[in-house]
Amino acid sequence: MALSGPSKPVRFIAAFNGYDGARHLEAKAPDYIHYEVLHPSPDGKYVAQVTVADAEITTITIYRKKAGRQLFVKREAVSPAIEGVSGAIWVPRHPHTLAYATGSVYSWGSLGLWDGGKKVRILRRGKGPEEGFSLRGASADGRTLVYENYGPGTIDPHYKRKGRLYWTLAGS
Repeated sequence: MALSGPSKPVRFIAAFNGYDGARHLEAKAPDYIHYEVLHPSPDGKYVAQVTVADAEITTITIYRKKAGRQLFVKREAVSPAIEGVSGAIWVPRHPHTLAYATGSVYSWGSLGLWDGGKKVRILRRGKGPEEGFSLRGASADGRTLVYENYGPGTIDPHYKRKGRLYWTLAGS
């Protein structure tokens, strides 16, 4: 099935993963966080805290950013903890919208979107527990995500299939 797309070349911005800009934290017990990095939203109102913990599980939680020296308060999360994240990006031209991809041996894979509420919206879900997604980036206009999906249900013998998902956000 052919995908329709823009007629002129589109510039893409790379997604971030759990290790981009991460600082190593000394593990004090098996369930402690090993890496942590903060990614502020383009409008400066939110911060995505990316943590990589035991078994290399990456989790993103979004917090409202605070004024002053303190970046955020942990008890004021504005999103659920999103586990098994393989890539995320603050969507260009949508100042507080975060797109993400999940996929791990512990959860079903999905492409999702957080756009300022307490919940996330699933754009695409894996067909089984072993199918996952990896987000590569978004177009500069904020209308297109570039991802790969992998798992036994994909057609590539190396379990990877590249694809593009087009969607329009309100106000685009």
